Amino acid sequence: MRKINTLVMYANTLANQTFSYQIGWPYALQNHSLFACNSFNISSNSYLKKIKTLLKIKFRKPELILIMHSVFSNTNLLRSGALFDMLCETNIPIVYFIGNEYKSIPEKINFSRNLGISMLVTQSNSHKIHQIYREAIGCQVIGLPNTGINPDVFKPMVEFDKREIDIGYRATSGTMYLGHNERNSIAQYFNLHGSKHNLTLDISTDETQRFTTQQWALFLNKCKGQIGSEAGYDYFETNDETRLAVNKYTDNNPEATFQEVYEKFFENYGPKTPMRIISGRNIEAAGTKTVQILLEGKYGGYFQPDTHYIALKKDFTNFDEVVDKFSDSSYSSQIAANAYDLVMSELTYDKILNKFHEQVQLIL
Repeated sequence: MRKINTLVMYANTLANQTFSYQIGWPYALQNHSLFACNSFNISSNSYLKKIKTLLKIKFRKPELILIMHSVFSNTNLLRSGALFDMLCETNIPIVYFIGNEYKSIPEKINFSRNLGISMLVTQSNSHKIHQIYREAIGCQVIGLPNTGINPDVFKPMVEFDKREIDIGYRATSGTMYLGHNERNSIAQYFNLHGSKHNLTLDISTDETQRFTTQQWALFLNKCKGQIGSEAGYDYFETNDETRLAVNKYTDNNPEATFQEVYEKFFENYGPKTPMRIISGRNIEAAGTKTVQILLEGKYGGYFQPDTHYIALKKDFTNFDEVVDKFSDSSYSSQIAANAYDLVMSELTYDKILNKFHEQVQLIL
């Protein structure tokens, strides 16, 4: 297979250093055998680099332009200016890796339309989600996991029985407009009930306690187990109607509880379109052979309950049984080995990019 000359546009800022996938994708592309990449950090203040990038696009030096998740997940860092105008005018195929598909979807759809993208890469493998995007944007749509494994970083470095923490966890707390409170609830439940099983815990949803990529890999190697859940939510919308309504309500009612918000906006929501995906935290924990206790879910079709993770019911009614399974070192070791084998065979960046190389031929 031949290399594709590719321009990779990404953002590398202080704000995204704890999001390993936003760092991992550009690095993986730069080092992959099937992509000859020139990378441009759009958050850089280098005018020379920006001018060189404009000239490359103008004279069609790249065959393919990739706009990575970090460019527009929370804030659109490419919404105007000479570079944006040049991208709108070029006929070089553009691929947009959309991130944080629970917010600003109308803006991300308009961004895609204005650029005239040829392909959208969603984090979902749902055919329904793909069809919604196709109809909204009018381009090819494929699904890829939002994170892969870099085996040089996320690898088992400490033997299971020498890890000092039984159960660890790091995540942001989530917001009420997701319509669930899973990250907080699992963290709170383990912190409240773990002591009766004499578990050593290091669990936090405090934003200030998040780790950089290297710190996260080291933390995982200190932990025998990790708790977690699927990423995403069950109420995908292309108009952001519910998210905006929830935000307005909580702004006006700052003391509102999650239960109050759930009953008002989600309990009688009607037909739902789930946007649930396997999380980078799930994949990276597997890469370090850290046993995972996860809330029941589909995990993108990759992880199977009690094969790749120990399944915890969302009402926690099997909590004691789950801890007993986790405490069985033979059982836990097998779970960790199964998950490790899966991510190494299917979810390294190298394997994911091989798949992307095949799929992107549709637009070249």
